[in-house]
Order: sequence, then structure tokens, then C-alpha cells
Amino acid sequence: GNSRFPGQQTLTVSKPLLAQVFQAVEEHARQTGRAVTYNIELKSRPEWDDVVQPGPDKALPLLLAELGRAGVLERCHLQSFDYRVLRLARQSRPELRLVQLVEENPDMGVELKTLGFDPEVYSPSFSLVTSQMIRMAHQRGIRVIPWTVNDPEEMKRLVEMGVDGLITDYPDRALALPGMR
Repeated sequence: GNSRFPGQQTLTVSKPLLAQVFQAVEEHARQTGRAVTYNIELKSRPEWDDVVQPGPDKALPLLLAELGRAGVLERCHLQSFDYRVLRLARQSRPELRLVQLVEENPDMGVELKTLGFDPEVYSPSFSLVTSQMIRMAHQRGIRVIPWTVNDPEEMKRLVEMGVDGLITDYPDRALALPGMR
């Protein structure tokens, strides 16, 4: 359990392989006739390289191969806080839609300059979002999708500001808001 998520219920589960996730989701999508777009985060930090996980130069090719085998690459967004991942992905698969995750710096101009290119989506912590940020992103053709928005009032406020979507642990709360379908 995590104290930040008091609504969680304890369940006995196992972690499926990514291939199994794609298989199950694709089957459900076929049965329900719904389209699916994946938002995959590659978690990476320089201090984790070859200690906690392989570095981006090893992890990204493995992920891209898995996305290709599953036939979902064209329906994926790849997100990361680690700009090395995003830069490498842009070099190796320019068609892949990339999402720049931002946790601390509210200056979007600095973050984009640091990354070195405009991603398809700019995804800051919801507390960093401003109207000015949204305007700047939209002027550059970048969508703004903040994370992790769990409070319905905060969801409503952000949607009214003009964000292009929300990342939440509670999609049922977002879907219960007027106009959130």
C-alpha cells in the first residue's frame, strides 16, 4: 500500500510480461471495438544505469523490439523523465510520438531547450501547469497532458485551462465530470 493512494485495495497479483499486457489489451479492444493508444514510460536515471536497470542504450532497443513484435509501435507514446531516452528514441525512431515528463522546473522554454527538440506531448506535474505554459505549447504544436491528477476539482480546473488530456490514477473520477468523455 501507499499512503498517497488511500483508496487502493490490497490484491494478490503477479506482474505480466509486456507482451502479455499487449495481448490482453488488444484482445479486449477487438471484443469491444475500441481503439487503443498506449502510453509507455521508460523509467531511467543516469545513476540507475547498469545497477537498477540497463541504460537507455540497452533498454530502449529492447522496448522498441517488443513494441514492434506486438504491432503497436504506431499507436504508442513513449514518455520519460530522462532526456537521454527521448533523444535516443528520436534518433532511432523519428516517427515515435514522444512525451517529455517534467517534475520540477516550471519553465517550459528551458525544458524544451534542454531536450533539444519539440516532443509531441509536454507532460508536467499538474502543479506546474499555467495558462502561459499551455499557450506556449499550443503555439509550438505541442499537446499538454499533466500528471498525476487525482482530485476532481483539480481535473476540472486544468480542463478549463485548456490541457489536452490528463493522467490520473482514477479515470472513473475524470469520466464522472461533465464533458470529460
